[in-house]
Amino acid sequence: IIAIGTLVMVTGGLFTWIEARTARKAMHATMMAQALMLAAAFDHEKIAALSGTAEDLTSADYRYLRDQLTRVRDSNPKYRYLYLLGRREGQRPFYFLGTAPEDSEDHSPPGQVYFEASPTLEQVFASRSPQLSPPFTDRWGTWVSALIPVVHPQNGALLAVFGIDVDARDWQSKILRRSMMPALITCLIIVFMGAGAGFLRRRHLDAHVAALRRAETALRESETLFRL
Repeated sequence: IIAIGTLVMVTGGLFTWIEARTARKAMHATMMAQALMLAAAFDHEKIAALSGTAEDLTSADYRYLRDQLTRVRDSNPKYRYLYLLGRREGQRPFYFLGTAPEDSEDHSPPGQVYFEASPTLEQVFASRSPQLSPPFTDRWGTWVSALIPVVHPQNGALLAVFGIDVDARDWQSKILRRSMMPALITCLIIVFMGAGAGFLRRRHLDAHVAALRRAETALRESETLFRL
């Protein structure tokens, strides 16, 4: 029973790990596909017109892009923040715009420098390839971020990096929920095996007690006959 229980636990752990890995890959693919689709819908000329300074606040292009991202965020609550980042030569990344409300402490006005050392963001600026970050903590929280380079289709210039942030706790909880089934089945098998082992042990003890009682009865009868 111990050997079989150990085998079940090892097998269940393996299937749980496989399911978690599969869920992570599926969520990765879904989020990246949605981010790439949204990035492809941007008006490149409007992004190119942004300066990344306070002057953008009066720009029609800035308001158009911000309203566009705000509508996307409102239509999908799992997206906590959507934003466009830029970077000047030799300087740190900065915000072109973000979707946090202007009256909230999370608001990022045009030109706000992004000081956090995100290795994934640096890779996107350097390689111009889409990336999905592992859970990363900045001043606003802990996020899983899809980062998509926005490249001008004609001259090939990197206009911005489009980002979508998802709460890392929601991300991990979804993976956990997906991987709970094999873990639950494994636990149920172990419980049933334990219950079965207990039942067999109880039957064995009951049989042993019954045998002792029969032996005691036989002994008493033998003593009675001996006295007679």
